[in-house]
Amino acid sequence: MYITHKGKRYDLDLPRFLNKHVPESRQIKKMKHSNITIGNLIPAGVHVNILEIDHSQTSADQILVLLEKLKKEKLSLTIIYQSVYKERWKLVSGNHAPEKL
Repeated sequence: MYITHKGKRYDLDLPRFLNKHVPESRQIKKMKHSNITIGNLIPAGVHVNILEIDHSQTSADQILVLLEKLKKEKLSLTIIYQSVYKERWKLVSGNHAPEKL
């Protein structure tokens, strides 16, 4: 997984990127996240929330404003993963279907 932001690549997942490079994200109090790292096994059909707001309209509004700002700054999230059958796939934010590599 990597982030592209303002023409620079960051080999971080979204929560770590936000914490390290977007200081205003630390103001969002009710944000939960999942870290996706090399070697994680995610069974077929399982849904993983990368970011989630826990019962707070204020936090939901804050993350929406932040994500809109990052979208305008051309932030892109790319996930490259491999099936148990060794097929490699790439999923890029904004695309609805993965691309087979």
